[in-house]
Amino acid sequence: MNNESTGVNKKIGVGLFLQVLLLVVALVLTIVAIVKSRDVNRLIIYIGQAVTCALFIFYFVCHLKKSTTKHFKWTIYSYAVLEALRASLLHTENVPAVAGYLARFILIAATCTCILFADRCDEPSSIKMAYGILASEIIVYAIFLIAFPGVLYGNFNRFLPFVGVLIAGSLILFQKARIKQMNS
Repeated sequence: MNNESTGVNKKIGVGLFLQVLLLVVALVLTIVAIVKSRDVNRLIIYIGQAVTCALFIFYFVCHLKKSTTKHFKWTIYSYAVLEALRASLLHTENVPAVAGYLARFILIAATCTCILFADRCDEPSSIKMAYGILASEIIVYAIFLIAFPGVLYGNFNRFLPFVGVLIAGSLILFQKARIKQMNS
């Protein structure tokens, strides 16, 4: 039994390192975007991304061992608010209408999935919702790369929508570790 729990703890340690690494990369990209941004709507989104990344890092590092989910749910709700902000403040000028509507719809779906995930985060099936959030972020990233001219031009702009993918990926790693910890 002790060897099994040690193996789980090692996996959780590696997972925690990867989560924090993904979030630090996302935070660095976001901070650079905050410094370079001249648009108020994008600045609001970037500040929201930075706050969400910081909350996730703080929770993942400080509250991993605690059994309470109250703070975890608030962290997920902050991510849901970020997704809602991204949907409402999305610039769709010079973008095909279908791509703009589709991106907003998927961001709204990701917001709803985040809220469902927060409500059911203690259930083992919640990992499927986390994968749904990641799939939404990947689809939105692909839409941004294909249809949004601001993302297509400029090397740095191509990576900014990827911050959502990094946050969702770290959420999956954390939830997997959390489920393993609850089951052991």
